[in-house]
Amino acid sequence: MQHKFGFTTSTSIVISNMIGTGIFTSLGFQVFDIQTGFSIVVLWLLGGIISLFGAFAYSELGTIYPESGGEYNYLSRIYHPAIGFLSGWVSFLIGFAAPVAAASIAFSKYFDATFGISTLMGEGFPINVSMLLAVFLVLVLSFVHSTDRKTGSILQISFTALKILAIIALIAAGLLFGNASGVSFIPSDQSFAEMITPAFAVSMFFVTYSYSGWNASAYMAGEIANPKRNIPLSLITGTFIVTLLYVLINMVFMMAVPVEQLQGKVEIGYIFADTVFGLET
Repeated sequence: MQHKFGFTTSTSIVISNMIGTGIFTSLGFQVFDIQTGFSIVVLWLLGGIISLFGAFAYSELGTIYPESGGEYNYLSRIYHPAIGFLSGWVSFLIGFAAPVAAASIAFSKYFDATFGISTLMGEGFPINVSMLLAVFLVLVLSFVHSTDRKTGSILQISFTALKILAIIALIAAGLLFGNASGVSFIPSDQSFAEMITPAFAVSMFFVTYSYSGWNASAYMAGEIANPKRNIPLSLITGTFIVTLLYVLINMVFMMAVPVEQLQGKVEIGYIFADTVFGLET
């Protein structure tokens, strides 16, 4: 009998798909116009609530149509196969390709910032090292997931555990050592004023990108054991855990690093680690 995924594996896939580069790159763009701690917390909490609404909807659909395919399956069954077909192509060309590209590029930037690969290669090196690293990452992971399902599953679960442990470690370090900015998370007139500005709405774009992946287990519904139980539990549990982690990590980012040092920066996690641990001397 074919092995099927249980609750733990399904939930880890949801968490792993959600936690990506967005949480470590978005804050720098948000704090241009949203600079109070309370507004940032509300922003990320609101993103989690919206994702939970989606998880509830997919939970219902997943129990009715427990086949793999996600919205391709749901739209084909509910409306018309042509709509599902178009949705599948949009997901293939943009919905999945773009986040994979963005994640790999962000990884390469962090890797280069940490190890200075571009500096080692020298200014005359004819190839963009960051782009080369990004392409290499996509090729390696694609090869692993397409050749061995069991190995790909183990790799996914291992990455999920590492992501959670890393974020918990950063949160703990921020709470213990990061209080340089003096930011307050108490509601104020300024924070309420920020929440009704166009900038707050625009910032939701970065938040929803960071929360994307809350529907991950629905794409493999046909491979999940007891889908009527495990699909809803994995979607809701995974989304709730990620929401909690996202709110806490953004709080410690703002606690540890002054807002002006975050503005416009992509490598927020690196800046935070440098501030808290003193990576540069």
